[in-house]
Amino acid sequence: DITERKRAEEQLRGSKAELTAIYDHAPFIMCLFDENLRAVRLNRAAVALMQREPEGFIGQNCGAIIGCINARDEHDCGRGPACVNCALRLAIRDTLDTGQTHREVEGQALVGHRQPKERNLLMHTAQLVIAGRKHVLLCLEDITERNAVKTALQRAEEQFRQAQKMEAIGHLASGVAHDFNNILASVMLYLGLLHDEASPGQNFRSMLKELEKDVRRGANLTRQLLAFSRQQAMEPKVLDLHVVILDLVKMLHRLLGEHIALTLHSPTDLPRIEADSGMMEQVVVNLCVNARDAMPNGGQLDLYLDVVKLGADVAATNAEARAGRFLRLCVTDTGTGMDEQVLRHIFEPFYTTKESGKGTGLGLATVYGIVKQHQGWVEVESKVGFGTTFRVFLPASQASMVSSSVTTELRHDRGCGETILVVEDEPAVQAAVNSTLLHNGYQTRLAASGPEALRVWEKQSGKIDLLLTDMTMPDGMTGLELAGRLREKAPGLKIIVFTGYQLEKFAPQLASFGPVTLLRKPLDAAHLLHALRQCLDGG
Repeated sequence: DITERKRAEEQLRGSKAELTAIYDHAPFIMCLFDENLRAVRLNRAAVALMQREPEGFIGQNCGAIIGCINARDEHDCGRGPACVNCALRLAIRDTLDTGQTHREVEGQALVGHRQPKERNLLMHTAQLVIAGRKHVLLCLEDITERNAVKTALQRAEEQFRQAQKMEAIGHLASGVAHDFNNILASVMLYLGLLHDEASPGQNFRSMLKELEKDVRRGANLTRQLLAFSRQQAMEPKVLDLHVVILDLVKMLHRLLGEHIALTLHSPTDLPRIEADSGMMEQVVVNLCVNARDAMPNGGQLDLYLDVVKLGADVAATNAEARAGRFLRLCVTDTGTGMDEQVLRHIFEPFYTTKESGKGTGLGLATVYGIVKQHQGWVEVESKVGFGTTFRVFLPASQASMVSSSVTTELRHDRGCGETILVVEDEPAVQAAVNSTLLHNGYQTRLAASGPEALRVWEKQSGKIDLLLTDMTMPDGMTGLELAGRLREKAPGLKIIVFTGYQLEKFAPQLASFGPVTLLRKPLDAAHLLHALRQCLDGG
């Protein structure tokens, strides 16, 4: 009677079929090796990854299946030059020798029969005793794509953190520049008054001129801070960047010195850009000065201009990039180059690798701020000992060239007793403006905020010839909002607004009422008096 034997055989076949089904349909790679690390069994996932029928692997050693990226041959594991530190091999040997189970051991291997590819693998091991002999069950997950996504995500997170940090520093720089502008504004105006009082033959006047130079240097520093923080007022127009750089070449040769060879490579049919000419000059000069400092013993500096059309895939490598048509400026030097540590910080304000007193650390930060303000971005590539390349991308414009305005020579006409309403919340600036106007034949009425200015206006019964106001003030009213309120009361009122910030956020208000004269902070007495006279006389 063989009934029980048949039933046992049937159960055995069912168990084997069940085991085979589970083994072959497992979502990860499974390999069974004997104590000599010879393949006993592979599941379908392993066969699919190896691109070879399972019979071709049975009896093969572990190294033939999991291709060693170090040895790059099919010898037993342990013969490669880096096997001592191979995480996969150490885990397998330890499982065979001690029975220790290993989980999530990460390593690299060459997989594939015809065209082996380097893949990242996550390994799990367990010791099995089959027919009295030790075996190791090896389970592998191919995490190459997962790691690539993880790396891209980490890169994006790092870029996001860097952008947040730069934004925070930008707000800080903007606030510092605003306060510094107010200090310089009062100093410049008082210097103008002292200059008028000084006798022509006195050395005192020459000293005042030297002081004015130092103050203007300070004003230039605030412009760099504002450019970095993207708060500097812009005067964009259609530009040919090739022409802008050509006009700079002579000055750049003097700036760089004879030990540096400067070459401009540029076609003549490049698209125009909509940009502030002075800011573009500052970008070019700052990049060239940075290159000069990287070549203390001389070298080659090349400027390249070309047009590029970028696809939607560009953002994958740079979070600030985008698709479109761009004018690209490349500045390449043969200098000392920079390592990864320096590259991570080069656009941060006040970060410098130069000796104390040799640099402010604002040059590249200013470039970054100006380019961002023009809706572009900057890429940098550098290697220690092999030089550096900066690539500036600026949106190409479809507009045609327009002629630039002609600068009018400043007049110094005095006032004729006109009444000026001065609205300024900084006491020192208000006092300096007041003294300058009184000294030059004007009458003044003073206010420190918009609401206070409205009260002064009512007391004067509208007998005010011109409003001179700061843009940003306390008590929730900007200079433009004040101007709009007073324009409703007196449509013909002359208005001058002075600020160091850009006017983009005030554009809707600017479009809603008549002409406004804009002055940049810090301003000296000559520009203030010239603007007053021009505005009052109908200019």
